[in-house]
Amino acid sequence: MFGLSTVPAVVQFVGFLFLPESPRWLLQRGLTQKARRVLSQIRGNQNIDDEFDSIKNGIEEEEKESAGGGPVLWRMLTYAPTRRALLVGCGLQMFQQLSGINVVM
Repeated sequence: MFGLSTVPAVVQFVGFLFLPESPRWLLQRGLTQKARRVLSQIRGNQNIDDEFDSIKNGIEEEEKESAGGGPVLWRMLTYAPTRRALLVGCGLQMFQQLSGINVVM
């Protein structure tokens, strides 16, 4: 029974080996040509110039906004909606564990 649950995990792991890196991730690391090549592989024969420029502009805007804001974790905790979502999620997880739901299931 335990062995059956490993089959989907192994299939997924093998599939991950063939996935290309994200064009956005590649652009953030300065690998422009590789990002363009991966994007063209994903989109096929479509014109990728507009999408490529959109991704590049989005990265530049994010870098401008986050300049001087400190580490990402600190910015997340100081931003009220994110902090609220984190507290709700952690609170729900705590109540789930304290209610003993794992014993019932």
